Amino acid sequence: MNLSSARLRLTLWNVAVMAVVLLFVVTALRYTLEARLVADIDSRISNFAKFLAEPDTDGPPPRPFDDRGRPGPGPGPGPERPPGIGPGVLGREDGPPNPFRGGWRRRHLPRRPNDELPPAILDTRGFLLNGEETKGIIDQRGFDRALGGRVSIRSASIKGINARVCSVPIRRGGRIVGVVQIARSLTAVQAEIRHLLRTVLIISPFALLVAGLCGAFLTGRALRPVREFSAAATRIGANNLGSRLPVTGHDEFAQLATTFNGTLDRLQESFERLEESLEQQRRLTADASHELRTPLTVIKAHASLALSTKRTAAQYVETLTAIDQAADIMSRIVQDLLLLAQADAGQLTVQHDLVLLNEAAGMALDAASALEGPDIASVGFDDDIRVPGDVHLLARVFTNILSNAKRHTPISGDITLRASIESENVLVTVSDTGEGIPAEALPHIGERFYRVDNARSRSRGGTGLGLAICKTIIAAHGGELSISSTPGVGTHVNVRLPLISGTTSRP
Repeated sequence: MNLSSARLRLTLWNVAVMAVVLLFVVTALRYTLEARLVADIDSRISNFAKFLAEPDTDGPPPRPFDDRGRPGPGPGPGPERPPGIGPGVLGREDGPPNPFRGGWRRRHLPRRPNDELPPAILDTRGFLLNGEETKGIIDQRGFDRALGGRVSIRSASIKGINARVCSVPIRRGGRIVGVVQIARSLTAVQAEIRHLLRTVLIISPFALLVAGLCGAFLTGRALRPVREFSAAATRIGANNLGSRLPVTGHDEFAQLATTFNGTLDRLQESFERLEESLEQQRRLTADASHELRTPLTVIKAHASLALSTKRTAAQYVETLTAIDQAADIMSRIVQDLLLLAQADAGQLTVQHDLVLLNEAAGMALDAASALEGPDIASVGFDDDIRVPGDVHLLARVFTNILSNAKRHTPISGDITLRASIESENVLVTVSDTGEGIPAEALPHIGERFYRVDNARSRSRGGTGLGLAICKTIIAAHGGELSISSTPGVGTHVNVRLPLISGTTSRP
């Protein structure tokens, strides 16, 4: 077991808690046992002292006391008062009887151990009532209390021995004429307590050892999920984010595993997005380099040719025209890339003005009319249709879509630009009867630099960024763009934009 492991620390804490609990239990048991044994001694000496303090009477003797000072079974009718017990003590007829002068009381006294003091029956001066002028007070404070009419049971040290002393007043004729004191040693009680402590000291190391071993075993079983989590987490890496921690039961470890797995899910999703973004960036860089290489090659070739030989003015004009067209293509690509970069960084600025939809559509129709292709029919653009946004960006969207439609629709085909209101949105649809888009290409439409037919699209002037820019601008306006197409039949591009509140629906 590793000295710095949580398992060892938990085991040591368990043993420490066990030791504290054991100490508390032993302490409570020690004082409880002492109190019970002392209470038993108090009961015995109290009964015995009260028995001796009672007046001697005729008739059968009371029940004899056992060795514990408790009344035993009744002996039945006893003999008459034995001879030799007179009623008077110290020359007084009204004094208490003297138990040492004979009679049944002396015969029925319980036997005392060898180390016990004999009972002391004292007069009010503290002299023994045995006819001798001898002081016999065992406990002075208890004697004083008994003279005051109170029964006293207290601890005292007698000849170096701890003992319990009971002092009971002797009453005759309503007044106190003497005191009975009985002492019992606490040696046996102390021996019992020492035996208990010695037994606990012997057993405690083994109990703590067993507690430590059992605690280590149970702690190991309780921490098994942690080891499984550690092993599973070790297998998880940047290339293996699909692994998850095992979840068993419904305890705190299961909650921890669930939370950790949720974190892994979010990390995996973030990594996937990051990888997708990096891949898109790599593809964008490669595609942009490829697109820019063509016009740069054209510029370089025409410039080198013009510088290499002397040419006519018409040839110079032709060369400069080719260079200008290539520069236009490069400028358009750079501007498109800049707009996409701003959108990716969240820095695309959209002015949310009140835009008349027919104004943006008119700007797009004017720009697209200069391109070769069929004429464009405009339907449903009323003067009261207003949307929030930037008129120039919306015009650019419609221009790109109409340009694609003209580029892929024969001169004999039809192109329609239609607007209709749907609840809180306006739907702008560009429909053509062109060549259409294959089904396998539809999911990729809108990806940057994607072309259905690279060679044909490039020859017609497309860069593959037009629809990507359209989707970015429409998303910035809170709308959406969708495309449906059937090869050989035509294509429908749908743009949904939110209406300004107050625009009414028309059937």
